[in-house]
Amino acid sequence: MLSLSVLCFSCKKFLDLQPEDKYTENQTYSTVRGFQTALNGIYLGIVSDDLYGGKLTISIADILAQRYNLSSDHIYYKIGSQAYTDVQSMSAMAGIWTSGFHQILACNKLLEALKKDKDVLKPGDRAIMKGEAYALRAMLHFDIFRLFGPVYDSPDSTAAKVPYYSLANGKEAPLIPGNRMMDSILIDLDSAAANLTNDPVLTKGVELFVPNEDNFYRRRNLRLNAFAVRALQARVLLYRKDKVGALAAATDVINKASGYFPWVKPDSILAEKTNPNRVFSTEILLGLYNSNLYNQQDKYFSGKATTSTILAPTDAKLSTAFDGNVNDYRYGPCWIVPTTGGKSYRCFAKYEDVVDRGRNWRYIQPLIRMSEMYFIAAEATTVQADAINYLNVIHKNRNVPDLATTAVIATELQKEYRKEFFGEGQLFFFYKRKKITSVPTGGAASTVTISYNIPMPTAESVIR
Repeated sequence: MLSLSVLCFSCKKFLDLQPEDKYTENQTYSTVRGFQTALNGIYLGIVSDDLYGGKLTISIADILAQRYNLSSDHIYYKIGSQAYTDVQSMSAMAGIWTSGFHQILACNKLLEALKKDKDVLKPGDRAIMKGEAYALRAMLHFDIFRLFGPVYDSPDSTAAKVPYYSLANGKEAPLIPGNRMMDSILIDLDSAAANLTNDPVLTKGVELFVPNEDNFYRRRNLRLNAFAVRALQARVLLYRKDKVGALAAATDVINKASGYFPWVKPDSILAEKTNPNRVFSTEILLGLYNSNLYNQQDKYFSGKATTSTILAPTDAKLSTAFDGNVNDYRYGPCWIVPTTGGKSYRCFAKYEDVVDRGRNWRYIQPLIRMSEMYFIAAEATTVQADAINYLNVIHKNRNVPDLATTAVIATELQKEYRKEFFGEGQLFFFYKRKKITSVPTGGAASTVTISYNIPMPTAESVIR
């Protein structure tokens, strides 16, 4: 009888056991700190080398835009040569796909837990976390779609190539048409904005310190804050060819966020010889804390980088990109001939570390800038004078002469995207959105015909 009772007790215990992953999730979401850790974990995940800490900003995205002069032994030479079906190319691109959908799954699990939560979080905290999670899911889907999806031809583009995952069940989702993909992304961004109506950034800006709190709302420029979500809406709407909506979103950010995200002061770039603010940190609407940033700088841009990893255009192509204006804040201070490593040409210095370890822009990987809102507004407006004015605001704050009133906006925008977003991954997506096929190179050839047919990884299991 004793043995039987022990057996029955053991069986009951066994039947009450939860799967390990479910038990872990329940434990995670039982405290405020657990929810915060889960959200922080997504931010840490998306700043990996496969995503915004590397391939989507520093390396592959800009290589796809033909920015650099790659040697034949470079690790991404095949990608630069548009040999997208090469084994190494496929492997590198699959890493973006895999990591992106893993983080989307993490967003879905967090959103599921936030919807179930009734008493762990305060309503205001729950809303902000939901807002960030929706925005993260939208941003990840958008960039996977921009990379692997077809050229988006119209607001109702129907070509299907990428799935949209909104559930945490890990089941395979079908490929959907581009218009439905855009609908889903914009719905998520609307949900994000609705949940971020009380984001402290709207009234108190970036550097918020709350006494006797855990400072979860400090440094809102390192999170998908309300202004960053609105800016992302502008980016997505322009990609969808909705210029009216894009203009409204961009000007909304310009009008409401400028006081909290001011233009970088020239002295902080030029006079600060040991601590130059080359990332123009005050203008970053959304950046990520990339603890690997200076390792990436050394690997891809420094004088000590080898020919198998260094990313640099020829001096002649670099000068052409900046119209020969070495006084442009994005050129002279950010491209220098290194004193070590034997390089005789200018190397990219934007992400070099500074001497003062207390500077608050250290480790920031920029994702969305205030300047992009001016570019979007200039492209979306139908008034030539307004477009010129938007671009001249950029020129004034980059030490570039004003444009003539007869300037061709499309030409000037392409120039500005080339100058503004080195190391940030936006140029390739600009070319693709505009369906530009002949683009300048960073090497010997003058131009190259660019291909946007990047194959989707075939192993669907990578997303689970």
